[in-house]
Amino acid sequence: MWGIRHRPGGGASPRPWQSRPALRIVVAASAAILAIFGSALPAFAQTSPLQLTKTPDAASVAAPGQIGYTLTLTNTARTAMYSIALTDQLPTTAGTSWTMSPPVLGCRISTGRLSCGFLRLAGGSQVRVHITSPTTRATCGTVSNSASARAATAPRPVSSGTSSITVTCPPSGDVALTESASPSTVPVNGTVTYSFTVKNNGPDPVAHPVVTDTLPVGATFVDFGPGTPTGCSWNSVPRQYTCDVGALASGASTTVTAEFSYANTGSYTDAASVQSELPDPNTANNSATATVTVRALSGDVALTESASPSTVPVNGTVTYSFTVKNNGPDPVAHPVVTDTLPVGATFVDFGPGTPTGCSWNSVPRQYTCDVGALASGASTTVTAEFSYANTGSYTDAASVQSELPDPNTANNSATATVTVT
Repeated sequence: MWGIRHRPGGGASPRPWQSRPALRIVVAASAAILAIFGSALPAFAQTSPLQLTKTPDAASVAAPGQIGYTLTLTNTARTAMYSIALTDQLPTTAGTSWTMSPPVLGCRISTGRLSCGFLRLAGGSQVRVHITSPTTRATCGTVSNSASARAATAPRPVSSGTSSITVTCPPSGDVALTESASPSTVPVNGTVTYSFTVKNNGPDPVAHPVVTDTLPVGATFVDFGPGTPTGCSWNSVPRQYTCDVGALASGASTTVTAEFSYANTGSYTDAASVQSELPDPNTANNSATATVTVRALSGDVALTESASPSTVPVNGTVTYSFTVKNNGPDPVAHPVVTDTLPVGATFVDFGPGTPTGCSWNSVPRQYTCDVGALASGASTTVTAEFSYANTGSYTDAASVQSELPDPNTANNSATATVTVT
């Protein structure tokens, strides 16, 4: 056993560790430790019972995908902690907009900062906060940040450490399609020209934007439009028009055309789509439609008649002129004038330049004349010569009709009156 040894004179002699040189060694060693660790104690001596982690939903996300973090605050102590504050200055990377999903009581996001306040966190329990943000191509790169927390019973703040997400931007092309039909109303078997305009909204160039159009039931492919690229084709099975319209830079557009026809009346909606070799960030504009109305063929043929001279002697010749006009809307191939002569009239001859489709039938005393094909808006005149053996007033009545339905029959007849002296 160590004891107290008294020196002569009544004083106790010091123990070895109480000597001044030994004290100086201890002080020097403490200074050296502080120089190594700083003013704080080593981490293993300061471990906080309050722990905070920040975990990304995924380490890498392709724009415009969603990124997210889960912040987990854990009380590793056996007893509760009180007045806990959690803060996270959220990344302000372009294209981000942070929200909590789901909302957490006591937390809010304001001016780019997540702030949470919890009155009590029981021992051995934890709370989680999940935050998410959309991304755009402007977000491409690394999104990093860290959060911190402290409690009244563990005032030294703890950090989650830096957590990062890589936002990638693979090449993509937003190809958009618009479609139109001209004319929008056509007769049966009339040709409709469909125009397909493809625009590349970018951000990257596309090499092979392809338009695909499966024709409506009742439609017939007629022809490719002028200037059609070599990448366009028609496949009778499955009744599909496809067209590689060619490379498009970002912001560029091009138009291709194709001609269809319809054999029956009705309303027909054609639907087409476009797709390129790149991922498309906006598929909502990849499809387009155009509607046409197919009507029955019709031709409004109108007749006017005149007689010259209007007064003739007995057995004198009267020249009757029959003018036929096609008011449309469709061309007519065989507009026929029919004239049954008045009682007392005699057919004399056909007028000059009479078409080969004109004839005289003594029974039933009828002059008929196919005046020939007339486009919409066109007209022609034929003549015939009559005479009268007796004096009097004679009114000749003629009519016209074509092979098409006539939307206006009120103008199909005409008359001319002559006086025989």
